[in-house]
Amino acid sequence: MQKLDHVDSFKDEYEMFSNFYPITVQYEDVEYPSVEHAFVAAKSNDVLFRKMVAEIPADEAGAAKRKGRNKKLCKLRPNWDLMKISVMRKLLTQKFGNTKFRRLLLSTGQMELIEGNYWHDNYWGDCYCKKCKSIKGQNNLGKLLMKIRFELALDYRVLITGDIHNLFNRLNQLINQKNPDLIICCGDFGFWPLFAGKSGGIKPLSSIKLQGAEKLLWIDGNHEDHWELAKRESDEIEPGIIYMPRGSTYTLPDGRVILFMGGANSIDKMWRTIGHDWFPEELITQKDFMNLPDCEVDIFITHTCPNELVLDLKTQYIGKEWEPSNHALSELWKIYKPDLWFFGHWHTFLDITMMGTKCYCLSHPGEGRQWWMWLPRKR
Repeated sequence: MQKLDHVDSFKDEYEMFSNFYPITVQYEDVEYPSVEHAFVAAKSNDVLFRKMVAEIPADEAGAAKRKGRNKKLCKLRPNWDLMKISVMRKLLTQKFGNTKFRRLLLSTGQMELIEGNYWHDNYWGDCYCKKCKSIKGQNNLGKLLMKIRFELALDYRVLITGDIHNLFNRLNQLINQKNPDLIICCGDFGFWPLFAGKSGGIKPLSSIKLQGAEKLLWIDGNHEDHWELAKRESDEIEPGIIYMPRGSTYTLPDGRVILFMGGANSIDKMWRTIGHDWFPEELITQKDFMNLPDCEVDIFITHTCPNELVLDLKTQYIGKEWEPSNHALSELWKIYKPDLWFFGHWHTFLDITMMGTKCYCLSHPGEGRQWWMWLPRKR
């Protein structure tokens, strides 16, 4: 299915973009049940008029709008035409400060937002009726929403971690302390559904508390149950907790594209049992390259590192050597050459630039080294 590059009306899945959609907002210390109500009230300095508008039910925003057009009821304040864009922006900023509305707006990414209509509003939107066919609407409401979206995207906080190894209590503490919008984990996440609640204190993914975060994205490391992972019915294994298959992508609100590629070699596999706590599917293979995206990629999230960084890391983690997944990631880098690269696996912290790509190795909660960081803002 072709991905849309615009939203052309504020209804159905985007009805919350409409000023008629119920949400409590304030204007000059008075609460109103929608942006439309508050905007109409702001047209006049008459306290009684504002009180009347505030008392109109939330589902009757159309009635509030009609009151605002009644010149006998609504005596326009001086310079209203010069103020109305600023007033609307303040009200919309309030509205989209609400988590639910904010997430919907950010979910539109870089799409153009057009308040398409058939009621001849070519100031706030773009009317599609035959009469207005030759008129290009100013779409001021859509433009304001896109400006607010841009500002929200700048403040969107992405927290990235190294290996978690099922230490979900530590992850929960971090989420609670830092309050991120999005969490990304670089593998060895701790997906052991057959052991959860039965062996060695292994916890289920359902024990993760996202708090106010929108979602958590994770990739597979070499210490996961890959056979059970292959049986999943959905990538969203628990609400908001989403496995990112090898070669999959995710677009951030600021437009940057992340490519995910889990997998690495287990140096302790000789002490493990195939199908129980070790799985040959842990390695990156040619098959994982079959569905790579045909687009520019800005950020890599992988479990291990490319060949070029092994020498910098092996002195810090005795026993880990070059292996096929490192070579695969070197080839992946040649294809995309991202600006940023985050990985785990080595249980240490490394900050290094490799041929123009800023690379970070993150540790895990039990090592006492840096195991998380904020994603740097878009340059």
